[in-house]
Order: sequence, then structure tokens, then C-alpha cells
Amino acid sequence: MLEMILLLIIAEIFEMDEDTASVAFGGLDTQPRCTMAVNAARHFGASRAIVDGLKRVRLVVSKELAERRNQVVHAVPFKTDMPEATRMLMTRWKKELREREVSNTDLHQLHSDILRCSAQALGVMKDIAVWRRGEHRGESSVGDG
Repeated sequence: MLEMILLLIIAEIFEMDEDTASVAFGGLDTQPRCTMAVNAARHFGASRAIVDGLKRVRLVVSKELAERRNQVVHAVPFKTDMPEATRMLMTRWKKELREREVSNTDLHQLHSDILRCSAQALGVMKDIAVWRRGEHRGESSVGDG
């Protein structure tokens, strides 16, 4: 969900339709999408509140989510004898770290953290729609989260 919201933010800033944005920017991972959104917002003259909101999303992604997300998304899960954990194999990791157990609690927390960041990004996206299209969808939500 977060990657889709970021793609829609980029599309809105560049004033392009979703399909065109998907072709142009769909190959970007989460962190580069955040950076693209911040840079594009600055370039096209978005308010400081919008740029700062995007920077806060980028900070959460880079400091709290990216590494944890990538470990789960790119790893191969294996069933374990322990119902409260999943064994993960990640070929990108050093040999001694390739296999590790990730608790269901940690997976649930990652999910919750991604949803929280998605909600924050969605708030910024609403403000971008007001800026770009003059659509008023309630009060400004930049800074919520």
C-alpha cells in the first residue's frame, strides 16, 4: 500500500495519470520513490508543509522500515516447528546471517508500522491534491501521523 501511495503522490506532483506514472516510476523501490516525491515537490514549488511532510515519510521509511521490509519481502520463508515464528532465508545476507527466525510479533509490528507510514503519506497526498487540483477534502492533514 505504501509504495502505491508514493506512486500516486509522484503522479499527482507531475500531473500525470496513474498508468503513465506506473510506466515512468513503477520500477522505483520505496526509498527512491520517497526521494523522487521530495525532489519533485521542491521542483514544482509545493509548500514547505508538503515538502516537510514528504521528508517525514522518507525519514520513517529510511530509518524504521526499509531494512525490515526488505528482509521480509525478499526472503524465502520456511515453516518452523515453532508456531510463533517463521524461518527466513535471504541470499543477499552474509553466509552466517542468511537464515534467521522472525517472530510473528515482529512481522505484525512491521505490518502496523507500514500502515502507520501509509496513513501519514496518504495525508500528504490529500494536501498535494489540494495544491495541484484545488480539491478540498477537509482540513490539511500534513503533519498528522
